[in-house]
Amino acid sequence: MTSRSLFRRTTSIACSLALLFSVFVALGFSLVQANAGAATGPGTAVLSAGQQLLPGQELDDGPYRAVMQTDGNFVVYNASTPMWSTHTSGHMNQGFHLVMQGDGNLVMYSGSGAVKWATYRFGSSPVLVLWNNGNLIVFGASAPLWASGVTGPVYTPPTSSPTSTSSTTTSSTTTTTTTTTTTSTTTTTAPRANSICSVTADTLQSGCVMTEGQAIQSGTTLLWLQSGFTAPTLNGNLVLYPNFVSLMNTGPASWTTFTFDNPSTSHHALVMEAGGNLVLYSQWISAANPGTKVWSAKDSTPSMTLVPGSFLQVLSNGNLIIKTPAGATAWATGTVSAAAPTAIAARVVTLATANVGYHANPFPGGDCNMFTAAFARGSTWDSNTGAHCVAGTMSESWCSDFANFVWAWSAVNTTGLTGYSYSFVTWGQNHGTFKAGPANNPQVGDAVVWATGQWNSAHIATVVGVIHGAFGAPIIKVLSGNDGNSGVSVSGYFNPVGDTIDGDPIIGYSSPA
Repeated sequence: MTSRSLFRRTTSIACSLALLFSVFVALGFSLVQANAGAATGPGTAVLSAGQQLLPGQELDDGPYRAVMQTDGNFVVYNASTPMWSTHTSGHMNQGFHLVMQGDGNLVMYSGSGAVKWATYRFGSSPVLVLWNNGNLIVFGASAPLWASGVTGPVYTPPTSSPTSTSSTTTSSTTTTTTTTTTTSTTTTTAPRANSICSVTADTLQSGCVMTEGQAIQSGTTLLWLQSGFTAPTLNGNLVLYPNFVSLMNTGPASWTTFTFDNPSTSHHALVMEAGGNLVLYSQWISAANPGTKVWSAKDSTPSMTLVPGSFLQVLSNGNLIIKTPAGATAWATGTVSAAAPTAIAARVVTLATANVGYHANPFPGGDCNMFTAAFARGSTWDSNTGAHCVAGTMSESWCSDFANFVWAWSAVNTTGLTGYSYSFVTWGQNHGTFKAGPANNPQVGDAVVWATGQWNSAHIATVVGVIHGAFGAPIIKVLSGNDGNSGVSVSGYFNPVGDTIDGDPIIGYSSPA
């Protein structure tokens, strides 16, 4: 059987940010390292190439502070309200620090030097700037390389001389105030300064943005916009985990947008738009220049009614929903935590998994195996290798024998099962558990059969993982014997619709109970 893997794991921005970068260079801003909580004021908002923020140090611009906390989290605050973070807390006094590397990559390291978070954006002459609206931007020599995408109202410093009362100064002050008010008014669809958009909440509010590496969570259910830090090919995939423990122990996913194949050089952002649609963008810089849409709730469910002011919420029962201001559900993944597998299905998966790594003898190429021998099937002569089978093994194509063995030793009534994989289809039909079709509600523990009919069946495997995708069809992970390398192994996740083995499609699934 062929191995498969799902996870093979702010204005006209290009010109405007480059111009603003030139202004920063011309003004000669430099980093002033400050103690946590110190009111250092404007002018300390730049981290140049080769510089770092140590635990307790921060960048500041007016009410906005980007703090490298002693718990390992790098957080942007508007006054005391968190707006954005790297989601790396829980590492108190472990020396986490942020480095603006000369290659353009903004990297967080642990005290031992391990990479814990990174932007994975590269370019020459980089500089990290905490902008006067709370947005973090890494500028390269001629263009922005990365941005956090979370912004609040533009901060305008007070006049330098409170005694200046000339008509010119008054006019300027009035103009500034007007500009600030206008900016606040025109950015109502951007993330709100007082919203915890993706730092600690279970909700992505209307107008808020979640960027790569960030997550929202309720109970053990976590929605994570994956980044190139995990693996470059995971970049930009939005994944829902119903039994999340930690980044090292996420548990199986229940839903994904399948957007992991977008270029790893493209920054992604999930936006809960003010009009009610949830949209995932690549090449994101800001709300004014969001880049390219790669997925949206409306595209995945065309019948969805967009309601302005709707918000995204993760529920502790495993579901992800868009809720209207009136409390109605406008869209949902439908991933309410399924009932635990039956005791028999759980035993099937446990026993099948325990045999991963088993190989027929002789290896490679032979078909002499203990599963065929357990049913006294096959031959003592292996025609593939021209050798006699060793004691305790018999030779034949044994994918069905392995599945039969696992079911029998899991206390399933296997009467009617044979060494032919289609017998599992007949068994399911006779017991009322067969589900015809490649996407017909596969469940963990099911036997999945590739066949075109009773007399033409290519393979059988055990379903050991199911993810319900954003495009309507589930994807599955299977475990099988005699999978093409004379052994027992697990596939990666793949789309069962259109999948074939030796020309045979998936005909359906039989549940063991």
